[in-house]
Amino acid sequence: MKPITRNLKLFIDKNCSSPYNEIERTFRFSSSQSSIFQNIHELIRDAHIEWFNAPNPVLEIDPIQQGQLYNDIPENFIRIIETTLSQQKTFQMNIGGRDIFVAFYADKHKSHSAKRWNEYLKKIFIWLTVISQFASTACVKTLYVYIYLTHEKKQLPADPSTALGRTHANTAFTTSCTSNTEIHLYREEEWFKVFIHETFHSYGLDFSTMDNSPANQKIREIFGISADVRLYESYTEIWAEIIHICFLVHFQMVNAPKWENVDNFIAKIRDILIYEITFSLLQCAKVLKHSGLTYEDIAKQDAASKQKISRLYKEETPLFSYYIVKSVLLFFANDFVEWTMIHNRGSFNFQKTQQNVDAYIQFIQKHSKNPKYTKTMKMMEECLNHSSQNSVLKNEPGLNSMRMTLHED
Repeated sequence: MKPITRNLKLFIDKNCSSPYNEIERTFRFSSSQSSIFQNIHELIRDAHIEWFNAPNPVLEIDPIQQGQLYNDIPENFIRIIETTLSQQKTFQMNIGGRDIFVAFYADKHKSHSAKRWNEYLKKIFIWLTVISQFASTACVKTLYVYIYLTHEKKQLPADPSTALGRTHANTAFTTSCTSNTEIHLYREEEWFKVFIHETFHSYGLDFSTMDNSPANQKIREIFGISADVRLYESYTEIWAEIIHICFLVHFQMVNAPKWENVDNFIAKIRDILIYEITFSLLQCAKVLKHSGLTYEDIAKQDAASKQKISRLYKEETPLFSYYIVKSVLLFFANDFVEWTMIHNRGSFNFQKTQQNVDAYIQFIQKHSKNPKYTKTMKMMEECLNHSSQNSVLKNEPGLNSMRMTLHED
């Protein structure tokens, strides 16, 4: 695990033990929910075996031209890319009948080992092998992946009057279910989880290709926000985080000194997920606190609260879906995965009907007011407020990081 993971876990252990213990005490998987995670594990395992068995799964090729969407990267990142990085290695693979090109940009003044690129490519190959089984054939004939390994971190701005935007929270972008697709990923931080997230868009597994105006308006009405909601981002983000956890545990088990069984997989998933749920609550509380709000303002859903939220809540990128809605869904991750398998017929691929979107909104609204969640969220806000007043902790990532996940290997 990376040092940031150890740092954030230590922050939770020392400063947020109350909400963590509350989640740990009550979070359980049913047999059907355990079965869903076992199925995900089998998909990852089988794709990993395919990586080993393929004679030449990846070919190194000459550098490729910069993507057509390159200039959509935030300007400050373009400056960093053009002054500090260069295209180090470029690779090609064919997965599920799709041509995949991956270009890595890294520090031009350092050497980079072949082992590093191999570890990146292995994860990319395994995940694209899995997702190809669920994607429509209409999505992605050719995929260009540009990975710019900048060292910029997602950070909360010090000035509370600064609206949260792409610089503070975003890492990548792509297009939704087009034949020729580009993914531009411009931070090393959380790169693989973000890659999973972007492929949900590009492979058409979310509902971003639908008219989202009714869904976004409904969420604005429920919570009193005026922001650009993009509700499909919440579906994409929670699945990216859950799948990322499954990958983490899979590789932990592969690298373990002795053979581990499926029961160990489920137990490890639960352990990591409890930390991720706790961290998600912390990030939700942090985003709301930055705007002078508490989750109670969100949960009340009455006229006075909605007016307060409309006045105070500001964002320049769809953070509400990433941090607030996602936090609710992750807290009820066991219910969410079961809901998904029922409503999407056992697939990650969202059934693109208005009826299904409406059911998803109902799920969010119901769980956002659940007393179990609101109680734990209040505990987290108390922890955050107490920690924020401790000058010793003022530079702690636990207080300043805008990461969406705690774990990263």
